[in-house]
Amino acid sequence: MHFKYEYNLEGHLVSKFLYGNNDDSLKWLEFYKYFSNGELWKIIRFDPSKINPENKIDSNLPQSNNMPWGETFSYNTSGSIKEHKEFYKGVILESTIYETDSSGALIIKSENFDPSIMRKSTYSYSNNGQLYEKINSRRGFSIGSENYEYDIYQRPIQINYFNLDGNKEKTSTYIYNDEQNRETNIITDPSKKLIRRIEIRKNSKNKKIIEATFDSKSRLIQKKTIGYDTMGRLSRIHDYDMLKPGENGNPILINIITYEYD
Repeated sequence: MHFKYEYNLEGHLVSKFLYGNNDDSLKWLEFYKYFSNGELWKIIRFDPSKINPENKIDSNLPQSNNMPWGETFSYNTSGSIKEHKEFYKGVILESTIYETDSSGALIIKSENFDPSIMRKSTYSYSNNGQLYEKINSRRGFSIGSENYEYDIYQRPIQINYFNLDGNKEKTSTYIYNDEQNRETNIITDPSKKLIRRIEIRKNSKNKKIIEATFDSKSRLIQKKTIGYDTMGRLSRIHDYDMLKPGENGNPILINIITYEYD
């Protein structure tokens, strides 16, 4: 499998594609939308093989297939919004119809979600620009969320994960050792029982070079080594299974990811 990426003129990632062994076997598409200040707003992923043909965009919109995403609005005679549609790569994935209640307030009458939608993530930020909440949903229903806490250096120190019912599933606590360029991520369940621990080693440029994962019994179960090219760009990730030694007792390489740039 391989990924392809597209960026806008500001250098922000706007689309990501997952293919099988060749470019004719597209598995899913993922699109990224940003606020006007450049902060990530939402990510939506869909399976093109499950698109409802009725949701393909009207041909009278220019170059709709070449637009990563777009929106259309229609209004009633009083000037209030009547319908809002969001389309991605020529497909209307979400549409909302509005009406006004007895007090004149705008309310949602109905929503439509294309069956191809796999997941949508929506991001919210504090007044100082820190990410404080991420909500994951599928076709209008929440499937989980995360909230974030930071230290005085603006680094995340805790992430709380909640399920679709709003109950906490786990917590990630981050500990930093600046002298040794190390970072520890301790993952616990709601009772504070250890699930796993991740140790990260960084280079002098504060880039991750080793990621080691330990289970609840402190056994090393997985290790990743990360490499960069001469320009400091991510070039490869090697993933090893540490529980199943191979020949000569060396860990088994189970996954290789390489990166290419234009």
